[in-house]
Amino acid sequence: MLGADIGGTHITAALVDLTTRSILPETFVRAPVNAHGAAEDIISAWAAAIQESCGSLYTTATCISIAMPLRL
Repeated sequence: MLGADIGGTHITAALVDLTTRSILPETFVRAPVNAHGAAEDIISAWAAAIQESCGSLYTTATCISIAMPLRL
């Protein structure tokens, strides 16, 4: 499974071994995100970080879990 934490200024992503409940360190990626950028640029930054995380290991990950703050 891929886990991603999306904040206002960054995204952190990594693959998680659900059997051992541990992050695979070689897949850990943290990248900046311009919170004031266009929606297209923000989503592109998210996609790039997720692709980098998944691309560092061959995986058949079929689940993505995303944590993101809710702004009311």
